[in-house]
Amino acid sequence: MLQEDGTRKKTAADRVRAGNKLVVLPGGKIPVDGTIAKGRAFVNESAVTGEPAPVMKKENDPVFSGSILDTGYIEMIAEKVGDDTTFAKMIELVEEAQDAKSKTERFLDRFANYYTPVIVILALAVFVFTRDFHKAITFLVIACPGALVIGAPVSNVAGIGNGAKHGALIKGGDVMEKLAKVDTLVFDKTGTLTKGKPEVTDVHLFGKRREEEVLGLVAKAETVSEHPLGQTIVKEAEARGIPFNRYHLQEGEAIKGKGIAATIDGIAVTAGNRKWMDAQGIAISPSAGSYATDREKMGNTAIFIAANGKLEAILSIADQIREDARAALEDMRAAGIKRIVMLTGDNRHTARAVASQLGIDAFYAELLPDEKVEYVKKLKEGAFLLEGLSGT
Repeated sequence: MLQEDGTRKKTAADRVRAGNKLVVLPGGKIPVDGTIAKGRAFVNESAVTGEPAPVMKKENDPVFSGSILDTGYIEMIAEKVGDDTTFAKMIELVEEAQDAKSKTERFLDRFANYYTPVIVILALAVFVFTRDFHKAITFLVIACPGALVIGAPVSNVAGIGNGAKHGALIKGGDVMEKLAKVDTLVFDKTGTLTKGKPEVTDVHLFGKRREEEVLGLVAKAETVSEHPLGQTIVKEAEARGIPFNRYHLQEGEAIKGKGIAATIDGIAVTAGNRKWMDAQGIAISPSAGSYATDREKMGNTAIFIAANGKLEAILSIADQIREDARAALEDMRAAGIKRIVMLTGDNRHTARAVASQLGIDAFYAELLPDEKVEYVKKLKEGAFLLEGLSGT
């Protein structure tokens, strides 16, 4: 809805101009690219990014056309409209991909440039020697390379269009050809093989603070993070009715692939994985380490929570495997995929549990985003032997 002079009115997306203030309510689709001026909300950006888990958006955060507001309320300032929006650019990329020619298409075009004139000359020769116009036309039609030339582009366009309908953006015919030769697939775990909607399954205390206080502190700290696991803790605190907004967040920072560090009412709160605890110099007792390992072997992600440098609790969070994941992987194997690899930032025990259930050939766990990129490069170079269920 367009907001002008304190009033709201519905307007078509193509009538929105840069600088207009828009209001988006729960369930509404964001019509243009822009920046949030007021409000907070969980936004489903799967149409743009492919990430199924809703992302928390707040003031000054960018939002994109085609996204859907799940819960919350925002007022946004339109910045890119019409053909300049992210969604419009994606449509343009699909159209360009359909026009791009593959190596096979280019070869067939060159082949037809020489083959077609030869066939025309031969058809004329048939007419000259037989004086049978019907026979000459029959020869021309049968020998014409039309079906050969049109077969590759039609199949490529059909594949690219079908991929777009299912949320896969394919860059062009060359990619389609290469895709047919792929024998190894690499997947992320959270939100791809799993539902991306984790739940808190257990809270185990190791310090003197009460469970409600620990959850309240870490929930307040996690408000600075957009990670699905952090938002799971926030939702758990809300479901329990813990008034974590009574705490004052003085400063906070989310470190990708590790955890968060925040100061709340003078208390230094640290939450994250083992590596993050080690980096912060927080000691993990043998009993706490053993408990976390046991939970991880059961398929949980263990989140360590510390206050003022001392371990206070371990939260267990589980993300359920998608119902269609195993069937989809089996279909890929039937289509010619020989090896399936999983890369994840989660711990190796949880990764092993998921890989075992899905029949994945190999997995690599506790990786940061840039490390996942390096692993993909190494896999392309054939640096890893993928025999049996292995993991690092």
